Formats: sequence, structure tokens, C-alpha cells
Amino acid sequence: MKAFPSTEPIYRDNVIGMKQSNGMDLRDYFAIRFAQSQIELIKDEQFDALETFKTSYKLADIMLKARGL
Repeated sequence: MKAFPSTEPIYRDNVIGMKQSNGMDLRDYFAIRFAQSQIELIKDEQFDALETFKTSYKLADIMLKARGL
């Protein structure tokens, strides 16, 4: 499943086409959002960055499972 898929018009004088973006994987989006919430703790060296990012993906997998994906 994707987060933020979009279709946007491409303009010159008139609409000359459409640009499509498939977005990003929902798993990556969930992981990024959790990691962002932990940035201050990582900066303050209260958490190990690599372990925080690994945990982010574990939580993302749990969130996807809860959604039935």
C-alpha cells in the first residue's frame, strides 16, 4: 500500500500532460513518522539511532498488521 499517491497536471500554456507519483510505501511512512518523534532523544544521545530506526520498522510492521495488510 502506498502513502500519498498523486496525479498532477503539467502546464506550459495549457495542460500538456499529467505527472503521476506512486507515493511512498506506507511502511516507510509509518517508520519515518515514529523516527521523527524520536529525533530529539537521538540528538541528546539518549537513544542509539540505528536501534531507533530498527524499532521504527518493527512498529510500522505492527501497524500494518493491525490494519490487516
